[in-house]
Amino acid sequence: MIDAPQIIWEYLTASGTGLYTLVGARIYSPVAPQEWDNTTAMIVFEVDEQIHSKACMSVVDVDFFCYGGTENATDAAAVYRALFDRLQNAGGVVSSGKIESARHTGGDPYEREPTESRYPRGVSRFEIIVNSN
Repeated sequence: MIDAPQIIWEYLTASGTGLYTLVGARIYSPVAPQEWDNTTAMIVFEVDEQIHSKACMSVVDVDFFCYGGTENATDAAAVYRALFDRLQNAGGVVSSGKIESARHTGGDPYEREPTESRYPRGVSRFEIIVNSN
């Protein structure tokens, strides 16, 4: 079985990238830590759908919620852009598998949470092909 969230997490938390500079390893799936209070930048992602085209490969639709760690919407948009730069047309090997490709399919860099907190966030959707080999 392919662990798509683990493969995606490993790829996104690789050091030496613009995304890592902004959020480090603060990338969570499927929910943020309960104690998080928008004082640090982070990303939460949800894998919506897995379609197994081969035993070792899956196509997944993933929603990413990008937070800037402030009440300033431009900080959340900066995380959104760094995520886009890291994933769009990406591919790479990590210890638990490989991202074959990633394609941005929609999003909004300036949105607010629909909850009481109303934290600014960027929302991005990608179609990602992951491989367990």
